[in-house]
Amino acid sequence: MRIGVVIAVYNRRGQTLEALEAISRLRKPNDCLIETFLLDDASPDGTADAIEARFPDVRVLRGTGAMYWNGGMRRAFAEELKHDFDYYLWLNDDTLLCE
Repeated sequence: MRIGVVIAVYNRRGQTLEALEAISRLRKPNDCLIETFLLDDASPDGTADAIEARFPDVRVLRGTGAMYWNGGMRRAFAEELKHDFDYYLWLNDDTLLCE
Protein backbone atom coordinates (compact mmCIF):
# COMPACT_ATOMS: atom_id res chain seq x y z
CA MET A 1 0.00 0.00 0.00
CA ARG A 2 1.30 3.43 -0.95
CA ILE A 3 0.03 6.61 0.72
CA GLY A 4 0.80 10.05 -0.65
CA VAL A 5 0.74 12.87 1.89
CA VAL A 6 0.26 16.42 0.62
CA ILE A 7 1.02 19.54 2.67
CA ALA A 8 1.21 23.24 1.77
CA VAL A 9 3.15 25.53 4.11
CA TYR A 10 4.20 29.12 4.57
CA ASN A 11 6.64 30.52 7.09
CA ARG A 12 6.13 28.03 9.94
CA ARG A 13 9.41 26.15 9.86
CA GLY A 14 9.32 24.79 13.42
CA GLN A 15 5.72 23.68 13.24
CA THR A 16 6.21 22.07 9.83
CA LEU A 17 9.32 20.18 10.96
CA GLU A 18 7.39 18.91 13.98
CA ALA A 19 4.56 17.65 11.74
CA LEU A 20 7.03 15.88 9.43
CA GLU A 21 8.78 14.33 12.42
CA ALA A 22 5.45 12.93 13.60
CA ILE A 23 4.85 11.40 10.16
CA SER A 24 8.32 9.84 10.16
CA ARG A 25 7.70 8.21 13.57
CA LEU A 26 4.50 6.45 12.54
CA ARG A 27 4.53 2.68 12.91
CA LYS A 28 3.17 1.12 9.79
CA PRO A 29 2.93 -2.34 8.26
CA ASN A 30 5.92 -3.52 6.25
CA ASP A 31 3.94 -3.25 3.02
CA CYS A 32 3.02 0.40 3.64
CA LEU A 33 5.00 3.24 2.08
CA ILE A 34 4.31 6.88 2.92
CA GLU A 35 5.65 9.59 0.61
CA THR A 36 5.22 13.29 1.35
CA PHE A 37 4.87 16.08 -1.19
CA LEU A 38 5.16 19.51 0.38
CA LEU A 39 4.77 22.89 -1.25
CA ASP A 40 6.55 25.76 0.48
CA ASP A 41 5.10 29.03 -0.79
CA ALA A 42 8.37 31.03 -0.67
CA SER A 43 8.66 31.15 3.12
CA PRO A 44 11.19 33.78 4.22
CA ASP A 45 12.10 31.77 7.34
CA GLY A 46 14.00 29.05 5.44
CA THR A 47 11.30 26.40 5.75
CA ALA A 48 12.09 24.66 2.44
CA ASP A 49 15.84 24.47 3.11
CA ALA A 50 15.29 23.14 6.64
CA ILE A 51 12.95 20.44 5.36
CA GLU A 52 15.34 19.37 2.61
CA ALA A 53 18.19 19.16 5.13
CA ARG A 54 16.29 17.19 7.76
CA PHE A 55 13.91 15.13 5.60
CA PRO A 56 15.61 14.40 2.28
CA ASP A 57 12.83 11.98 1.26
CA VAL A 58 10.17 14.71 1.36
CA ARG A 59 9.54 16.08 -2.11
CA VAL A 60 9.70 19.84 -1.64
CA LEU A 61 8.06 21.99 -4.28
CA ARG A 62 8.59 25.72 -4.22
CA GLY A 63 5.83 28.26 -4.70
CA THR A 64 5.89 31.87 -5.75
CA GLY A 65 4.63 33.40 -2.53
CA ALA A 66 1.20 34.02 -4.03
CA MET A 67 -0.25 30.49 -4.01
CA TYR A 68 -1.68 30.48 -0.50
CA TRP A 69 -2.98 27.23 0.99
CA ASN A 70 -5.44 26.40 -1.77
CA GLY A 71 -3.02 26.98 -4.65
CA GLY A 72 -0.23 25.18 -2.80
CA MET A 73 -2.34 22.13 -2.09
CA ARG A 74 -3.61 22.06 -5.66
CA ARG A 75 -0.09 22.16 -7.12
CA ALA A 76 1.36 19.61 -4.68
CA PHE A 77 -1.60 17.28 -5.21
CA ALA A 78 -1.25 17.57 -9.00
CA GLU A 79 2.38 16.46 -8.69
CA GLU A 80 1.42 13.66 -6.33
CA LEU A 81 -1.24 12.34 -8.72
CA LYS A 82 1.50 11.57 -11.25
CA HIS A 83 2.75 8.79 -8.94
CA ASP A 84 -0.45 6.72 -8.70
CA PHE A 85 -0.74 6.23 -4.94
CA ASP A 86 -3.36 3.94 -3.42
CA TYR A 87 -4.46 6.65 -0.98
CA TYR A 88 -3.94 10.38 -0.58
CA LEU A 89 -3.82 12.21 2.74
CA TRP A 90 -4.12 15.98 2.87
CA LEU A 91 -2.66 17.53 6.01
CA ASN A 92 -2.11 20.97 7.48
CA ASP A 93 1.32 21.71 8.90
CA ASP A 94 -0.18 21.96 12.38
CA THR A 95 -1.44 18.35 12.28
CA LEU A 96 0.52 15.93 14.43
CA LEU A 97 -0.25 12.34 13.54
CA CYS A 98 0.16 9.90 16.41
CA GLU A 99 -0.44 6.25 17.08
